[in-house]
Amino acid sequence: MTLFKNIRAKLDAKIQKKQDRPKFNIRHLIGGDVLTRQEVQRQIPFIIFIAILCLFYIHNRFVCEQDLVTLDKLKKELIEVKCESLSKSETLVQMNRRSYLIDKLKENNSPLQESLEPVIVIKK
Repeated sequence: MTLFKNIRAKLDAKIQKKQDRPKFNIRHLIGGDVLTRQEVQRQIPFIIFIAILCLFYIHNRFVCEQDLVTLDKLKKELIEVKCESLSKSETLVQMNRRSYLIDKLKENNSPLQESLEPVIVIKK
């Protein structure tokens, strides 16, 4: 019987504790009385931890966006460089053609002349 009385006394104490707590309303929230409550004070390290995680998340997102902007710029630059490379390559191919070389030799009045003999392939 005493066991039940002890349990009943503990339950009554918990109920009394809950009833003794001040009710939550907007006035307590605006006035800052909520921050003085023991339940909130115990959670302050956790709240600080969550705030630090939020800062890391924001920082990482910013860095990622910066990397994406840089990547887009580099892609555009790569396309420009490829086009320029194709243009220069075509110019070099044009300059190495036989007809172009002969015309240039004639323009510069060079004593060099085109060979009339066919090319000989040397086999080993």
